[in-house]
Amino acid sequence: MRLLAAGFLMAATTLCTVTPASAASTLDWRPCPDNRAARCASLKVPVDWARPGGRTIALRLVKLPALTPGRRIGTLFDIPGGPGEAGTEALKRPAELHDALRRRFDIVGYDPRTTVALSALPASCTRTWSSLTDPRDRAAYARQVRALSGGVAACRRDDRTGLLTHLDSVSAARDMEAVRRALGETRLTFTVRSYGGVPMTAYARLFPERVRAAYLDGVPDHVDAWDDDGRQWLTGTEQAFGRFVSWCAATTACELHGRDVRSLWRRLVRRADSSPVPVLKGAFAGRELTGWHLRVAAPVLLLPGA
Repeated sequence: MRLLAAGFLMAATTLCTVTPASAASTLDWRPCPDNRAARCASLKVPVDWARPGGRTIALRLVKLPALTPGRRIGTLFDIPGGPGEAGTEALKRPAELHDALRRRFDIVGYDPRTTVALSALPASCTRTWSSLTDPRDRAAYARQVRALSGGVAACRRDDRTGLLTHLDSVSAARDMEAVRRALGETRLTFTVRSYGGVPMTAYARLFPERVRAAYLDGVPDHVDAWDDDGRQWLTGTEQAFGRFVSWCAATTACELHGRDVRSLWRRLVRRADSSPVPVLKGAFAGRELTGWHLRVAAPVLLLPGA
């Protein structure tokens, strides 16, 4: 973490001249109730940017002011992943990286419209309309399509916010530009995490002159075909799973030590496909996990440190 902070800070400060804190911010910054060192605000943006006078949503923002205002370069805008990750929560957690960057930047994080949607959309939009499985024949595939199509239709029918059809990356990019204007900054520096690279790509295309510098830790591939991308992903997952199996066989600390891990995994996936596993706690409480969900989650769970 220290090396990452130092490396980014060196790259970020190479191009810069020191500028004073913005005096043109239109945001009403107030101390955050759960973190007195941070400042909180909100910004209203249109649900549909083609109709700026229509419905609006409020984006929550958090700011960590620069520690040395006299050496301040500008604002660093932190774009979260997900989609649906709360960028305000990530910024409230103490982090060595924040302290290093705050020597030269105000750091601003926010909850994108994809995060707002998690609480704003009706319950029908988050209901499990169909247990996702790998269909074994055309009839099973057709049944799953009908169930999922019915779920989307119900969500669209019940949605009174209009958000469902405006969660695209271009709308998110225009929200980011609204934040920049509200901050009163001519250009922003960005740190971008995971899926955040998608709206960041859209922002850079729409507003290239507003990007001072950007650090992206990853972004979906917009060049390779889905089949090629999926094949690479699955190959890496299989290799990681093989390392996990070997580790379990050699290490007594593994809960599955002495057991056939591959066979256990296959049985778990088959059982979840026929009898989905209920989620009892956390953000997904009340939902069910099928074997499909377990296979999708496996690559993430096998990452180092997961």
